[in-house]
Amino acid sequence: LILCTVNRTSEVESFLSTLQEQNYKNFEVIMIDQNDDDRLIEIVKKYQNYFSLQHIRSQRGLSKARNIGLKYASGDIVAFPDDDCIYPPELLQNINDFFMKENYSIMMGKTIDKKTGIVVAGKPVHDKKELSCYHFLGSSTTMFLNLKMIDKDEIIFDENFGLGAKFGSGEEEDLLINLLRKGYKGLYNPEINYVYHPPSDLDFSDLKRVKSRAVGLGALVSKHLFSFCGLFYFLKYVLIHPFVSIVRSIIRLDMCMLKYHCFRFVGIMIGIAKYIMVGR
Repeated sequence: LILCTVNRTSEVESFLSTLQEQNYKNFEVIMIDQNDDDRLIEIVKKYQNYFSLQHIRSQRGLSKARNIGLKYASGDIVAFPDDDCIYPPELLQNINDFFMKENYSIMMGKTIDKKTGIVVAGKPVHDKKELSCYHFLGSSTTMFLNLKMIDKDEIIFDENFGLGAKFGSGEEEDLLINLLRKGYKGLYNPEINYVYHPPSDLDFSDLKRVKSRAVGLGALVSKHLFSFCGLFYFLKYVLIHPFVSIVRSIIRLDMCMLKYHCFRFVGIMIGIAKYIMVGR
């Protein structure tokens, strides 16, 4: 479990406490600490008494931290939990049993607000779905990769994407596109893969965050533009989806969602232009 963290303390301890309750015990945590202070030292010392926990410092940048964590990973399955998520007790057992029986390299799942049961990341699809470059669900919080089937050297996060980088989102989508295009099989399986997470992605009024994440999506579209999946994303996210969403919001006189979709479209266009101009 590659746990990248910055500016959080109580949330990190809450996550680590849920690992104590896991039915499956054969796991390691690689904590990539990007804080400028020692706020996590005592927490690390506490939980090192209960399970394998490596504490590694790094410069800021989510993708940078994940790539560092991958160098230290020694297990057969790798995951990238958020530092403010919560694992249900059966999760790691479910994941291990799945990869023992099924011929998949990647598994994604649903991210849920524990209080309301609402799916807060990815689409609220409740059935299993095969992943493809054109259709994948879930977020990196629920991404589990089977290193018995994937060469670890092929798991590389583009450090231009993700929190703290040039483009503030899109890093997990970029990784999934690269792996799926290489022929690795993936499954969205919300029946056994679900993680609890605060509902931050549902705040449509945080237009600054909406725009920032959209810039990442635009850069992702631009990066993969000259592939079939990139053209699909361009048609979907640049030509079709914004127009339909804006018109629907106008018809419904929903000013909140109209602002959301307008800011998102502007962010996407900025991301496309910025990637073309500065690229890597």
